[in-house]
Amino acid sequence: MNRKFTILYDGECGICSASAKLIESKDKKSLFEIIPYQNVNFQNFSNGLSRDLAEKSVILIDNESNNYFIASRAVFEIAKNLGGIYKLIGIIGANSFISSILNPIYYLIARQRRQISICLGLNACSVNYDKATT
Repeated sequence: MNRKFTILYDGECGICSASAKLIESKDKKSLFEIIPYQNVNFQNFSNGLSRDLAEKSVILIDNESNNYFIASRAVFEIAKNLGGIYKLIGIIGANSFISSILNPIYYLIARQRRQISICLGLNACSVNYDKATT
């Protein structure tokens, strides 16, 4: 089945994996294919996606247009497509201005995701933090 969107996330990260499971459980229309970036051959992409980018951020790919979103914009675009209260939050947050304001917070959490995962009792990822900062 071809899905409308593909989500690339850090499959080793507890927070990322828990978020992927949450999205999967809320995806009533089966819009999302959710794949750990560790399982992706980035040479297959012609739109500039790279492993380096995936190490830094969740990526949402629109499979119809081949466009993609990263960081907080990706999170809000995902929410917008889940429906319910998530849709309202997504519509507000997917605004370019709002998501760009929230990106520093997103990247702060992303840089600390190993420690946050450990504190929450989740799997801790093995991210190279020098490369995973923006």
